[in-house]
Amino acid sequence: MKTSGYVPEFQAVVLAGGKGSRFTDVTQNKAKCLLPVGNLPLLWYPLNMLQRNGFQEVIVVVSEACKSEVNGLAKRYGLDMKLDVVALSAQEDPGTAEALRLVHDRISSPRVIVLSGDLITDLKLHHLTDLHRAHRSALTALFAQNTLDHKTIPVPGPKSKPKKEKDFVGIDKGTNQLCYISSEADLDEFLSVRRSLLMEHPRLSVFTNLIDAHFYIFESWVLDFLAKDESISSIKGELVPHLVKKQHSKNPDQNQPKPEDDVSDLKNNPNKSLHADDPQDIFSYMCTDSMADKSQELSTWTDHTGDLKGAYRNRPLRVYAHVMDTGTCLRANNLYAYCELNRQISRWMNALAPHREPVHLHPNSKVEPRAQVGVECQIGEGSFVSNKTTLKNSILGVNCKVDEKVKLLNCIIMDNVHVKEGCQITGSLICDGVIVPERCEIKDCIVGKSYKFVVGGKHANETLGDDQNRMMEI
Repeated sequence: MKTSGYVPEFQAVVLAGGKGSRFTDVTQNKAKCLLPVGNLPLLWYPLNMLQRNGFQEVIVVVSEACKSEVNGLAKRYGLDMKLDVVALSAQEDPGTAEALRLVHDRISSPRVIVLSGDLITDLKLHHLTDLHRAHRSALTALFAQNTLDHKTIPVPGPKSKPKKEKDFVGIDKGTNQLCYISSEADLDEFLSVRRSLLMEHPRLSVFTNLIDAHFYIFESWVLDFLAKDESISSIKGELVPHLVKKQHSKNPDQNQPKPEDDVSDLKNNPNKSLHADDPQDIFSYMCTDSMADKSQELSTWTDHTGDLKGAYRNRPLRVYAHVMDTGTCLRANNLYAYCELNRQISRWMNALAPHREPVHLHPNSKVEPRAQVGVECQIGEGSFVSNKTTLKNSILGVNCKVDEKVKLLNCIIMDNVHVKEGCQITGSLICDGVIVPERCEIKDCIVGKSYKFVVGGKHANETLGDDQNRMMEI
């Protein structure tokens, strides 16, 4: 725990206030960060990853509606950490940058880890922190191979063509410097790269199969800049590209003599920005480390070849990237990813939480002796599964009841659901509080909260909810 006067090198901020706009049929009645993945809330996974890497306190930004539930999440699910939960205004729909501005006054550490609340990864954090420290980077970002093939992942609901999203990510394979980043949607017909960039980075590789994990390490002065520049609304879409572009520019003041008063102040405070009162440019917010600058000046080490310029070509701002090519790294930011995570989570839990005992059948649930429940299934607290019932590749939430002669195959069943006798449900996602009456046949459907079925109803590839005409962006 923090002690008085102690400031840790890193603070962690989890941004979990997203509304899940890519699968609103699932998130309209339940906060995205509380959606179940393997009978644990989605937010538990990034918090568990931070605890596994030594964090005892975390700032969490959530929507106002779920603040009280998130406040008790650590205690309920066995996380030994303190959560500082900050709520977004219910009237606003802020971007990620605005969510970060909201907690700016809580930042006291020199470096800040910012990650999305929908990220599930077994990342070894030192890969990022070592890279960040070694190059005194302004930003270090995590990328991962895109392993999701939407064509092979079955999802419930109406059949539709998935929306493709692609980023162009340019990384110097020799140094891991992030030299270029752009979304396909922001480009015209051609991808243009400046000749000078290619000359300085001859080993530049442009990737189209990487996903931005929304896991960043920032120097705190970057957040000072963000707090003042309210024109930036998105971390991924605006702040990161701005930093990547600015790193190729020289500090306009680096060759000008420093005023004597500033130099004297710098000796007393070696991590001070010389131009903090000038809000015009990001270089105004950069903090210097006189000892590190002097050691770099005296060293013969350089990060490049081909010219006689100093290390980093005498540029003070740098951005780096770590590409995670093994292990698990996936965001539950659409229906495809959410369904795939639930299918695979029991197989990944040993890596995600090696010290947590796998719980396929909660101690307070009951499965009658003649029920057939596959080993890959998970049964939540207080749930009851009757005799003559078959469950395969399915997740059953809290306080659910499954009557006799029911078949559940490849299903995600949320909390307080009652499936009555004789039902056959395949490949479907059923939200909280639904009662499925006798003899219903449901295949590849999304069933909204408290939807009312008729006895013996048959449905396939439908989205069933109060608003039948509302479309979902997959």
